Amino acid sequence: MLDASWQEDLASEIRAMGENGWEPLMGSPAEAKQDAHVRTPLLVDLTIHPAVLTSWLKEGFTEKLGILVFSTKAIEELRISLKRFLTVLTPTSGKPVYLRFYDARVLYCFLRLGFPDQWQDFFKNIDLIAAPYDYTSSFAIYRLRGEQLQLGIETEDGLDYHWHKHENHDRAVENYRATFPFREIEQRQYDDMMHCAQMSFHHEVEQFLRKAFPEETRVVSRKELLEYIGEQEKIASDKSFNGENCTLYWILMTMVCGVKFYEEEYMGRYLAIPWFSHEKRLLDILAIANNYAKNLHIKELTVEVD
Repeated sequence: MLDASWQEDLASEIRAMGENGWEPLMGSPAEAKQDAHVRTPLLVDLTIHPAVLTSWLKEGFTEKLGILVFSTKAIEELRISLKRFLTVLTPTSGKPVYLRFYDARVLYCFLRLGFPDQWQDFFKNIDLIAAPYDYTSSFAIYRLRGEQLQLGIETEDGLDYHWHKHENHDRAVENYRATFPFREIEQRQYDDMMHCAQMSFHHEVEQFLRKAFPEETRVVSRKELLEYIGEQEKIASDKSFNGENCTLYWILMTMVCGVKFYEEEYMGRYLAIPWFSHEKRLLDILAIANNYAKNLHIKELTVEVD
């Protein structure tokens, strides 16, 4: 399962291969696949497109982007199963939120603090999942055995897996199945997932900054760069520029134009335009600023604006 938000080139290659062997998780099956949003996660059948695995391992695995799902079901049926969890109900507000379960770090938090009803629901049509893992260079394996979730971590000699067993009977959502078609998540699970999602996003931005600004970030430690990302995210949020895209564009503007870029007269006026979305305002000024900076990685992000 490919995270097309951060591996857009690979997702584009898959789309260009034709109509067979891949499914977008967003949109309706009645719609043309190519009409699905460019950043929709893609479910790819590796028996039809085996070369995709090699391409994904080069970048996706190291950056914890995407997961491997093992199933005997047809890809179309698996798409229906997985799509059920793209939107879940939050425990406090009851509002639907987007769940990036295909992000390896979010998946770990989501599953380890789950409960039997939820695990059985999620693993419908799935035999096991292999996902990148923060604490080892190999895959973590998730499988369901009865009402028990098992997490397998490769042993030090690389010859076997050590299985951690989770049961969590005391954290079940009351009347879980009454929330269908939406799935509800438990409060502690939700809090942990939000933290995981934020940390995962920060790591992705860190990787992008190192790729786009190799000289500027060469001597900056990972801890320092992650702290910088967190600080700028807070400033952007304080200015009402919320969301992952806004945060990314804001941080890139600080790299190109300085941390106080929003105080410059022209930029301040443009950022205050009420009839543009916050995301569009940032993307527009980022595109203009990059006409001078000529950063090829930022150019890829702003090509539609140009």
